[in-house]
Amino acid sequence: MNKIHFNIKSIYFSNFSTQVKRKEAISFLLVLIAVDMLFVTLHVAKEIFPIISEDLFSITKDQALPEIYQYLKLAAIVLFLLMLSRNLEDRAYMSWAILFAYLFIDDAFSVHENLGFMISDRFQMLSPFGIRPQDYGELVVTAFFSGILLSIICFFFVKGSGIFQEISMALGILLVFLGFFGVVVDMLVMVQNFGAKGDFLFSMLEDGGEMVVVSFILYYTFALQNKEFFNK
Repeated sequence: MNKIHFNIKSIYFSNFSTQVKRKEAISFLLVLIAVDMLFVTLHVAKEIFPIISEDLFSITKDQALPEIYQYLKLAAIVLFLLMLSRNLEDRAYMSWAILFAYLFIDDAFSVHENLGFMISDRFQMLSPFGIRPQDYGELVVTAFFSGILLSIICFFFVKGSGIFQEISMALGILLVFLGFFGVVVDMLVMVQNFGAKGDFLFSMLEDGGEMVVVSFILYYTFALQNKEFFNK
């Protein structure tokens, strides 16, 4: 397999022909984003119209419909990466599948929240800057698992093929955006009091942003099922 250079356009619409057609890929992405926007709209509506069930449509509540939708997207990403690994007979893609499997497990079972609480309680962590001890514990857990999983990906990146490096860079860019919404925006809400309306807006930005980024990652892994992508 010839070594190729990273092309940011590979994240979007430039490499489709037969197996996963361009129109199908774009339609898939538009459906994903449309469902994201529907849930965000319902989340806002339940604040305006209290008769709407908060637990059912809230994008910030565990086990609500938007959260379940997010679980399904993460599971589909893992499936597509496993298919890619099998189709290309390259175990390097398993490293990305494992990372997103962890994100799925963490999201579904609140791993970093539960372990973060245990760590903060066990070591009696201090809380400077207005951040709760549990939040520090959650950051420790996130940094620990992310460090291990990203190190594995980096190992395969150095040893891997040019196409794996290109795909990894694209996924890495999307992962940075996911981290921005999931960690940076979340921490901003913790350390700064924006008032009730401000906290609502930033919480919506955090969870809504995560939903959209995961949709783009799912779209990208779906597009990678096109064999013509690898014959540029």
